[in-house]
Amino acid sequence: MLASLPARPIIVPSAGPQASEPDRTPECSNGRPPLGFIAASGVRSSVSKSNTQVVDRFLRSMNDHDLEALLSCFDEDYRSETPTHPERAFSGREQVRANWVEMFETTPDLSVEFPRTVIDGDTAWIEMRMDGTQLDGTSLDVRGVVIKTISDGRIVSGRIYLEPVQHSTDVTWEQVYAGDEGE
Repeated sequence: MLASLPARPIIVPSAGPQASEPDRTPECSNGRPPLGFIAASGVRSSVSKSNTQVVDRFLRSMNDHDLEALLSCFDEDYRSETPTHPERAFSGREQVRANWVEMFETTPDLSVEFPRTVIDGDTAWIEMRMDGTQLDGTSLDVRGVVIKTISDGRIVSGRIYLEPVQHSTDVTWEQVYAGDEGE
């Protein structure tokens, strides 16, 4: 009897390669993509298609500023942690609501991109970019990675690694690490 192979991750390019980017589709020695690779043109994987649909709904609802559609992506008992900022941890869909109400109100032109996404079983690794102009006129430019666990068509937990992009070139790493960025 043959042993079953482990599930391979799904790699989901957000919009395929840009005109200036080379095609980054990985290839095996036979010239084919690895088992489990998703290109914009199709799916080859043992991973649930519904997990990719959850990630798609998550992105679409943020860009549409559709709070109810966004909340429908999350389990009622959703758990969020930010390992680099432990004090930001929370539980519950109601806190997700409060956070996104504030985000949509304070950044009315918010736009979100997922440049790269990998789905491996019930886990989605998402490179995330958030841009917009806040009501006070300041620019919002946040980048990083979020790791979401998906079960039964809903996001049940998240690990958030997002930080504002540093645009000032006169700030040293020591100042950043000390929390003193000249603000």
